[in-house]
Amino acid sequence: MKGEGSVYLQRKGLWAGSLTLPNGKRKYVCGPTKEDAAEKLRKLRNHIDRGFVADDGRRTLGDFLDWWIEDMQVSGRVELSTLKSYRSKVRLHIKPTLEKVRLSKLTPVHVRQLMTTKIADGVGRRTVAYTYTTLHAALEVARKLELVDRNVASLVDPPSLHANERRAFSVEQALLLLDALRNDPMEVFYRMMLTLGVRPGEALGLRWSAIDFHEKTIRINATLQRHDSEWLLKERPKNKASRQTLPLPDSLAVALNQHRAHQSAARLHAGELWNDEFGLVFTRPNGEPVWDTTTVKQMHTYCRSIEIPELTLHELRHTTPSMLLAMGVDQRVI
Repeated sequence: MKGEGSVYLQRKGLWAGSLTLPNGKRKYVCGPTKEDAAEKLRKLRNHIDRGFVADDGRRTLGDFLDWWIEDMQVSGRVELSTLKSYRSKVRLHIKPTLEKVRLSKLTPVHVRQLMTTKIADGVGRRTVAYTYTTLHAALEVARKLELVDRNVASLVDPPSLHANERRAFSVEQALLLLDALRNDPMEVFYRMMLTLGVRPGEALGLRWSAIDFHEKTIRINATLQRHDSEWLLKERPKNKASRQTLPLPDSLAVALNQHRAHQSAARLHAGELWNDEFGLVFTRPNGEPVWDTTTVKQMHTYCRSIEIPELTLHELRHTTPSMLLAMGVDQRVI
C-alpha cells in the first residue's frame, strides 16, 4: 500500500527503508541488516501514527515538553495539581536551560548540568528535585513513544534533600501564629492545618457534612482544585492513606462551631449573593471557595509581623506531631 514503506538492499551492502510522510515528502532510514532497517522503519511509522511527524531528529526538548503538557491536559491522565506543578517546572526551570537541545541529542550530562546549575543559582533543593522528577516523567513518555531509545534522566541521580530542609514551626512559634490570627476569619483553617496535618487542598475542600461533632471525627474525603477559572471538588484525595477519618480534638471542635456561627451570619448578610455550591467549611465572604495562594500570602503577612519563618502551607504538616504532643495526645495516636 502506498505510504506503508519498504525495505531494500542498497549497492553498498546497507539495507534501507523509505516511507511517505503526511506532508508528501519521503523519509529514508538505513541499517546494516534488513531487520535493523525494518525496525527503524517501524518506529518511524509508529511516530506518524501517534501524531509525530518525522523531523529528521530536529525536534527540540522544548517542542516535546509543550506537546507533553498539552497531551496531559487534554487526556486528563494526571491530577490538576500535578499538571500545574509540571507546567511550572517546565516553564521556569527546564525550558530556559534546555529548550533548544534536540530531544534525540539529550544526554545525561545535560540533565546533570541542569540540576547543578539550578542549585548554584540558589534554587531550593526541593524545587530542583521536583524539576528532575518532571523531566524524568516527560522523558519516560518519550521513551515509551520510541522518540528516544532511553530515558537519560534515569542515568542521573536525583538531587539529594538535606534533612534540615524539612522545615517546621516550633510549638512556641505555632502558638504565636495562632495568637496573631485570633479573630481572623481563617484562624480555624490554620489551627486545623497545624493540629491535624492535612494537606491544604484537603483542608480548603472540607465540607461541613464531613464533620461529626457528636462522634468528634473529621472525614478527609475530598480536595479542592482549580482549573482555569473553574472550581472542582475532587472526591478522591491524593492517595488511600488520605481517605481516612481523623479524631477531632475538643479545642478544634469548639473553634469550628464558632466558625460555623460566623459563617451563618455571613450567609445572612450576603443574602442572594451567597454562592457556596459545595457546602465548604472555609469560604470567602460571599460563600465562594478560598484558594491556597490567598491563604499562604495571608500567613506570610502574619509571620513577618511576629518575626517567625515564612513556611509554606504544606510545611505546616511537619509541625503537627509537636503540636499534638504538646496537647498531650498519645504518641501511638499521633
